[in-house]
Amino acid sequence: MKLKKKRILQIVVVIAILIIILIFNLVKSKNYEVEYTIDGYNVVENYNHKLYSFRISNEDNSFSFLENIKYVKKHKLINNIEEIRLDNEYCLIIKSDYFTYNPLCVVDNEEVDYHLVSNDMQEKLDFKDREDEEEKNYNNIQINNLLDYNYLVWNYKGFDLISKNSTRTINLFSSDTYDIPLSKMVNNYLLIADYDSKYNFNKFYIINVLKGTKEEFKIKDEISFDSYILGSYKESIYLVDKKNKIEYEIVPHKKKIRKVGTENRQGVIYTENGLEKISLTKLISKEYSFYDDNLYDYKIVDGELIQELNKDTMLVSNKKVKDIIDIKDDNVLYLVDDTLYFYNTLYGEVKVMTNFEWNFNYKNNIYFY
Repeated sequence: MKLKKKRILQIVVVIAILIIILIFNLVKSKNYEVEYTIDGYNVVENYNHKLYSFRISNEDNSFSFLENIKYVKKHKLINNIEEIRLDNEYCLIIKSDYFTYNPLCVVDNEEVDYHLVSNDMQEKLDFKDREDEEEKNYNNIQINNLLDYNYLVWNYKGFDLISKNSTRTINLFSSDTYDIPLSKMVNNYLLIADYDSKYNFNKFYIINVLKGTKEEFKIKDEISFDSYILGSYKESIYLVDKKNKIEYEIVPHKKKIRKVGTENRQGVIYTENGLEKISLTKLISKEYSFYDDNLYDYKIVDGELIQELNKDTMLVSNKKVKDIIDIKDDNVLYLVDDTLYFYNTLYGEVKVMTNFEWNFNYKNNIYFY
């Protein structure tokens, strides 16, 4: 009897192992890279981690873009590449049975977002601009287009919460505070230190952007204002107290905090390989930041906003950009003088709002979700 039970158990274990191997192979088999030629252009098509990436090139230029669509069993998803030329510019129209992508354009041998081509080219592309929202004002902020996002704007004592359906002010502190480096957003929660305190604090405020609510989060330790935020990972925010030589992990929505690094225990930092150990000595001697794993990389080069993917670059805006405020996936928020702009590959460049105060203070003063 015992021998029979043992044999049944062995069979169950073998079946379980075979199922695991089958599932692994099915998942693994979805990831692929294939290279082919369409209408004189070389195409490298890659599927990995639930995302398609394409690189289209010829002797003169190369273009890279991403597509977030459901997995298709068929490979070689691009059927046709149509080329439209006009004087010093040309655009490629990508045709596929599985997705629709924006035109890929070049002006004076520089790849640019298709919203930046000439009016004549826009007519050839059958360009249709997005309709603007109705302009309004709130607390000296001129609001233009919010694109269904929620925005938090620092007003020196709290935040103005601005969304498409409502505007309101969330008051936090009794005196004006111009710089709030110990503030960070993760998911739809914003965490900010108690800036009514002077040298140390033992309280955070947590703002739920979607609900427009605030909560106090009191902690046992005294944290020095000689601290900095490393970044966020999943649902947590990581803060380094340089004076007390402690790294904290804070989970805003659960109102929890724990020490992940001390003088005697290594801290953590998020890299391309995930969370890795790092000494507190390094975290204190230099201000590190977590690896940015957004879909696209955006950077400012000589005042120009550039999108980068697979070493292919594209000009995003013709305006002189002062600073990048935030990047989320393929969305980027940036300042031109005192005006906030939004860009992604779907909408192009959109004027969001204007605030005269951003001529003077804007670091950590603007968040969106």
